[in-house]
Amino acid sequence: MKDSLVQTIIIGDIQRETIINLAGNIYLDQPGGSLIYSGSAYQFWSEGPGLVARIGENTPEAYLSQLENIGMNIKGIRRIKSHYESRSFYGMINEDQVDTENPVGYFGRLKQPFPKILLGYSGLPFQNENRNQPSPRTLFPEDVPETYLSASMALLGSVDYLSLNMLAPHLRNNSIKTLVIKSSTGTMNPSFWYEFPALVRGCTGLICTQKDALNLFLGKSENLWEIAETIATYGLEYVIITCGAKGQLVYDRLNHSRWQIPAYPIKVIDTVHASDTFAGGFMAGFQKYCDPLKASFYGNIACSIKLEGSGAFYLLDALPGLANARLEVIKEKARKC
Repeated sequence: MKDSLVQTIIIGDIQRETIINLAGNIYLDQPGGSLIYSGSAYQFWSEGPGLVARIGENTPEAYLSQLENIGMNIKGIRRIKSHYESRSFYGMINEDQVDTENPVGYFGRLKQPFPKILLGYSGLPFQNENRNQPSPRTLFPEDVPETYLSASMALLGSVDYLSLNMLAPHLRNNSIKTLVIKSSTGTMNPSFWYEFPALVRGCTGLICTQKDALNLFLGKSENLWEIAETIATYGLEYVIITCGAKGQLVYDRLNHSRWQIPAYPIKVIDTVHASDTFAGGFMAGFQKYCDPLKASFYGNIACSIKLEGSGAFYLLDALPGLANARLEVIKEKARKC
């Protein structure tokens, strides 16, 4: 793929992912992380996102080949000399609960041998956000290829505080018109309450989970509409809160409107990175319509298909006719509040 075709930049992380879903199926050492889920959802509706991430020496080269083979631009994925923890385990308990710390128990209950890839695994790395000290995953302006900077949109996925603090102004200064943040749990921490407005100011929109929104406003508000409106006053055009089985809340500051979009009714098999999947689908919809409500329909349906199976690429096997049919249904169910 030629760099000139990159219309949207997607920034995030890559993990070596093991999932045991609600059907009891095991997906061992598969490509995962926010970047790949968002990229796949974008690719489902559109084509050719430019990916940006840092990976360690222990990330398989085959992951990059898979991404390139399905049409994504991987020039912005940089391998560094580090063996930092990139493994992740997700054991689905129910639609609302995921265990990320006890793989031994799950494999034991399924009477399966414990995989070597998870030896020594002790849970997802704690996202200890630092205002000054970069981690091996921290992204710098020079990590974004110069040829990507002609893109019209960028999704700043689940990256750390320092990455956001450096990349957001860098991308804006290079005339990227639409800059959407899909916040990380670490960044929407009460300890960043005073820094958060400056962090998002000047961006176009924010996508966050209900859990992260409530966490940032801990002790200040539990009203999600109030939270969305407050965040929008920091200079954002729209704020979208993903609420799991309850769908999404879309607050459009420019049009002074509130919309609630229900989750499309499906049998949930796996909720891993559902919000990142929504964000990728949203970006494809926004590229087409420049409208946060219409874009949210695309995110909603991409998410609905992802929830029915496991793995970042499951979505790409769905038939376009299925997605378009669901799209028409969900448009009718959206409700103005």
